[in-house]
Amino acid sequence: MLSFTILFSTCNKDEDDSNTLYHGKINSKLRSFLFDIGSYWIYKDSITSNLDSTVVMSITKDVFALFPKEPGQGSPGDEEYFKINYSSYPASISYSEEIIASLISRGYIYGGVTYIASNNVGSTILNAKLEKVIDSINIEGLQYHNVIKMRIEADEYFNSNYNFYYVDSIGIIRKEKMINETISDSWNLLRYSTSIKPY
Repeated sequence: MLSFTILFSTCNKDEDDSNTLYHGKINSKLRSFLFDIGSYWIYKDSITSNLDSTVVMSITKDVFALFPKEPGQGSPGDEEYFKINYSSYPASISYSEEIIASLISRGYIYGGVTYIASNNVGSTILNAKLEKVIDSINIEGLQYHNVIKMRIEADEYFNSNYNFYYVDSIGIIRKEKMINETISDSWNLLRYSTSIKPY
């Protein structure tokens, strides 16, 4: 649960410092992951060949107030974030992710990071590491380019280690569940239909 105070549009126009407040925006590289309602992905389990579908149920934009820098001061501004709610079938599992600052996360800024918007291989935030940029990869007969491989370590939001492979405007094209350095199971993107919410 987000423990920051949500900032509503109740600013007093007479306040002299209203024009100096910080208003953080998401990293522009994350805009291609603002999947709109109805976007879906169908994955195939590499071991059982079972199919799993994930659908975007809703996407909302909000802001939270930043903590004061010193006691007695007001909030220095706010940070925008997008919350995307997903449902997965046939498992009937629902979950959400937040797009905030330079990351995609299942636990806001507390953990469950799945993606880092960075050009630097080796970048880390909390439980996630940008491990590799792959020029080209073939998944289920489709060729994908500029693939970002993320290494996800288990934390309170993930009960196992994973590798997630991301492509702009598509999302995750492959998921690998890891035991130590061995892939114990994987899911490949079979079909998808995505649309990006206007920013």
